[in-house]
Amino acid sequence: MGELKPLMIPDELREALAAEAVGEGISLEAIAIQAVERHLEAIKTRKFFEERKRCSDPEWVMQFLNREVGEPPQPGDELPEGYVRTR
Repeated sequence: MGELKPLMIPDELREALAAEAVGEGISLEAIAIQAVERHLEAIKTRKFFEERKRCSDPEWVMQFLNREVGEPPQPGDELPEGYVRTR
C-alpha cells in the first residue's frame, strides 16, 4: 500500500461529526472511527449477502418451504394479518 496521507474532511461534515461527538461525550476522532467502522461493517455484510444470493436457488427454497413433511404449524406461526404472498 502506498503512503498514507491525512484524511481531508469537508468543514460541514467535520462540524456535524464534532456535534455528534459532543452529544455522545467522546472525542471527534472516536466518533469518526466509529462511523468508519460501521460503514466498513455494512460493506462487509452487503458483500456476504450478495455472495449468499449468488449461491441460492429460490425455486428449491420454495419447494422446501411448501413440502408436506414435518410438523404442522404451531401456535404463533400464523401469518400477519393482511399478508400477501408475492410468489
